[in-house]
Amino acid sequence: MRIFAKGDFFKKLQAGGDCRTSTADRAMQWFSDNWPDDLSWPNEIARPPSAKREAA
Repeated sequence: MRIFAKGDFFKKLQAGGDCRTSTADRAMQWFSDNWPDDLSWPNEIARPPSAKREAA
C-alpha cells in the first residue's frame, strides 16, 4: 500500500500474480530507502544503494 498507493499489490503476488521488472525494482528501491537503521538487511538479498543515504 505504501509503496504503490494500492492495497492489492502483495495480494496479487500471493495469489500467483506477477509484476513487471520496473515495478519490482521500484519496490526494492523503496525498501532500501525506508529500511530501519537498527534492522539488518537480509544477507541473501542484494540491496540497491539507498537514494536517501546518497543524498545525505
